[in-house]
Amino acid sequence: MDLRTGESKLIVSIEEVYNIIKASHPELENEHMWFNHTVFNRNDTRFFFLARTRKSDMGLETGMFTANLDGSELRQVIPYGSSVSHFDWRNDKEIIATFKLFNDKRVHVLFTDGRDDYMRLGDGCLDFDGHCTFAPDQQWLVTDYKINRLLKQSLIIYNVEFNQCFTLTTFDMKEKKYISGDLRCDFHPRWNREGNAICFDAISPVDGTRQLHIAFLDFAQN
Repeated sequence: MDLRTGESKLIVSIEEVYNIIKASHPELENEHMWFNHTVFNRNDTRFFFLARTRKSDMGLETGMFTANLDGSELRQVIPYGSSVSHFDWRNDKEIIATFKLFNDKRVHVLFTDGRDDYMRLGDGCLDFDGHCTFAPDQQWLVTDYKINRLLKQSLIIYNVEFNQCFTLTTFDMKEKKYISGDLRCDFHPRWNREGNAICFDAISPVDGTRQLHIAFLDFAQN
């Protein structure tokens, strides 16, 4: 949609993506499909989106696609059935996402749009599903980790060059409703434009209310 004129046009249809997926997943015949989470790359030349289905015997299942702004060069970059969950563009070509790369556990994976060069990050320290986003310098990654059995959630940063993870803080979620369900409080961490601070949602340790928090970083001292 052109926000100045209101003009809109269809560039990728659900039918087009459905037919691509159904070719290798005939069990989806007559199942409902929808799109979620369209995100532009850093120079606004391509975008990714999720194609999802929900079957009573399979639960929610997802694949990731990318395309140019006019819908051309449509690619399935994470195969349907890999349970892709969270994601971000590192730059114009690379994508970080959490999905089941090898087994039944989601891990943080870096890859290039249009290539199968999947690289699992962290050597074990990022083997979980988290809301992952890259800093402007493309070297630091922030994500969040839920420890459901302890009702705790941690804010974690990772350096790609040195392959190191650091836990910035851990919050007590106090009640199970904040870990899962409709009232859950995910951190959803995001960098500021300078890459020296991260905002995130959390249950306040002071009064137990949901608040926006900011973690200020000083890399010169680390």
